[in-house]
Amino acid sequence: MKYEIMINILFDLLSKKLVSARYLADKYEVSQRTVYRYIDGLSLAGIPVITVRGASGGFKIAEGYRISFGFLTKEEHESVISALKAVFEETNNKNLESALSKFAGVKRIDGDFSMKTGNLVIDEGPWCNSCGYKDKLSLLTSATENREALKIFYHDREGKASERIIEPHVMVFKQGMWYVYAFCRKRGEFRFFKVGRIESLDKTGEIFVRRTVPETLPFEDWYTKGDLEFVEMKIERPYIAPVGEWLGVENLYYEKDGCYAKLSLPEDDGLIGKILSFGSGVKVVKPESLVKKITAKIAEINSLYS
Repeated sequence: MKYEIMINILFDLLSKKLVSARYLADKYEVSQRTVYRYIDGLSLAGIPVITVRGASGGFKIAEGYRISFGFLTKEEHESVISALKAVFEETNNKNLESALSKFAGVKRIDGDFSMKTGNLVIDEGPWCNSCGYKDKLSLLTSATENREALKIFYHDREGKASERIIEPHVMVFKQGMWYVYAFCRKRGEFRFFKVGRIESLDKTGEIFVRRTVPETLPFEDWYTKGDLEFVEMKIERPYIAPVGEWLGVENLYYEKDGCYAKLSLPEDDGLIGKILSFGSGVKVVKPESLVKKITAKIAEINSLYS
């Protein structure tokens, strides 16, 4: 989020003659001290930002400075457009649509340039009803931008359903899944809600006052320490790549008898289902409690089909 704000401040400076610290602080809902840190960051990056002192002062870019579109190669330009197009089609975000039209309208001058888009598709919806999933994403994105409180019917990771009023603040795309980081009035705190677990959502008609959101979202608080167990799994060779994509290759260790994954994970039904999805390609070594749960789940599945 820090660098997103810095980039937006840069474009504010490029589009206006003079911008005050108060204006930027109010616009991005940060302190003026934080604004000055962002300005220092832009200066360190080589952007010629001039500070104008006085009651009517602020910040401006040195006269004649422009960002040449040549800082993007033709391939990078095409990739940016493809990415914007893919995310826009997923979220229906009007700001992304505007940005897409601006990028697409810029002409490069380094020879022939044929626009190629559509080579990147992001569709997190299920095969059976992608439109319904996109409708949820669109409403969540709109509510996040417009500070609209939502009533949702949500299923937690244990399968328990409940109705909640949430104040959506940030949309998060992590490990191939969409989440909304929102203040949950039922729990009285910020939480991550997986979009796929939201059965229904509706606008309440209420505009909420935006709360302070940390610059770095607390992913480490996704699970409390009590929910985590140290897990060791042996990975068969054909499954090393997909398991590495799931857990991160930095958590894979190569020993004399093969490849192992070693890290702390939440010992819940989601983990069990994920491990079983690899079939005989992944074997849990420890903890014993997880081995017993997987064994019981296999027996349950076997009895269902026997």
